[in-house]
Amino acid sequence: MSEELVTRRILMAKKLARKWLEENSSAEYRLTIYENVERGGINLPSILRSLRTKRSRWASVGPIPDLTVKVGFDFVVVRSSDESSIVQLDGFLRSQGYETFGVF
Repeated sequence: MSEELVTRRILMAKKLARKWLEENSSAEYRLTIYENVERGGINLPSILRSLRTKRSRWASVGPIPDLTVKVGFDFVVVRSSDESSIVQLDGFLRSQGYETFGVF
């Protein structure tokens, strides 16, 4: 194969990959919530999952249909494509005494 043909194939593959990524990707916002020792006994991951399934509602935080909850040792990471809902959740959790680490 000639060098020009190989280069052309690589460029075509890059264009195809770029097009696929633009069509299939979306922005995602992440919030890390650290466990509050004073509020022990609350199953925070379960409550957060109920926000996704619309079984509960917290103050100003409504249902978040695409909420993803990942549990760590002493923290919970939530992800969603809805930035305003994550910001509202962050504000509510901070008012309840939880430490959170940024929405990004």
